[in-house]
This record gives sequence, structure tokens and C-alpha cells, in this order.
Amino acid sequence: MTRKSFPHHQAQCLQDVKCGLESFQFSNDTELQLEKGNAEYRSNKTRFKHSTKTKSQSLEKVAEEIFKFKAYPSDADFSEVAEALIKKHPCLSELGSYNGCYGWKQRFKTKMGNYRTQLKGTGCSELLVNSLKSKAPEDALPAKKLKRPKRGEANHIPDIPTGETREKLENERHSLLTEVKKRDNRAVVKDKMAKTFSLRRKRNWELKS
Repeated sequence: MTRKSFPHHQAQCLQDVKCGLESFQFSNDTELQLEKGNAEYRSNKTRFKHSTKTKSQSLEKVAEEIFKFKAYPSDADFSEVAEALIKKHPCLSELGSYNGCYGWKQRFKTKMGNYRTQLKGTGCSELLVNSLKSKAPEDALPAKKLKRPKRGEANHIPDIPTGETREKLENERHSLLTEVKKRDNRAVVKDKMAKTFSLRRKRNWELKS
């Protein structure tokens, strides 16, 4: 699954990440289990116990939800998401944790890293641009010089549209350079600008690298 499968909310604020999880739904089976678990927790403080499989699937779905908003969440983002989780499902709060959700925060971090690796394998442009192979030797560290969207920026590094190739879009880009010189040609230019957007974004990042 690549980022283009999701709405483009890369620049959404931390509050949107938190609210996204609050309205987020797990699988029907897991939701039913959590509903019963929450009722029991409110009754006698008994905490819900995930099976290994259910926990893994739940973490995967949360990682997908986070990725809709941010590909590279901050530590504060993960804290907010973990707090939102136990607020919605108090039966998942952790005994012995100073805030009841520190373990969830660490699991989200790990799962998010694994999820990004998985998406890199599918060719997700926004993640591939930050792969070690795309960095200069002196910057070849996982957390160094990450290319992130600027504030308010959408479609940070979009994938090439389905059915298109880099070669086709390169031809369109060259055609665009000719079309912009013509008079009363806004509609054609606008169409070609939209069509070649993904290619032009990639070229900009490649020139900066």
C-alpha cells in the first residue's frame, strides 16, 4: 500500500493526528472485544489482554492511520496518539507505566518504522527519497537530513500516477515548456502542470540532493 492510496494530509497538525485516532475504528471483532473490555475495566479495573496476533494487527492499523497524516511523526505525536488510545479504550492502559501508555508509545514507534520500510518496498516516493541510497555518503544515517513537507504543504513527493511513466511525463514536461510561450493558452498549461506535477517535484528533490 502506497501513500497515494490515502488522502493527502501530510501537513496536518498534531491535533488532526490525535482526532484521527479518536474517530478511528479497529476491525469489528477487535472493537467488540474492546467494548466489553472497557465495560469490565470501568467495573473492576481489569485490563484487556490482546492476543499476539490481535495486537500486531491493531498496531498495523494504527500505523496506517498515523501515516495518513504524517510519514515521520515526532516523539510528541506518538505520545499524543498513545494517550488518545487509552482515553478511548481505558482497558488498554498499562499497569506500572507512569502515564498508562508509555509502552504503547514505544510500540507505535517500532511499528511505524516497520510500516515505512514495508511501503518503501512498494515504491512510495515520499519514503524512497529518504532511503540511505538516496543520500550523500556523509549523510547516510537513517535520521539525518530527512526530507519532510513544509508547513501547509500537501502532495509533498507524490507518486507518478497510475498508467503514466517517467518517460511519458518527461515528454509532457518538454511540451509544457513550449506551451507556456503561447498566448491565451492557460487551460492547456494548467492541464500539463497538473499532469507533470509528480515528475517536477521529483526533479526538484533530485536537484537538491
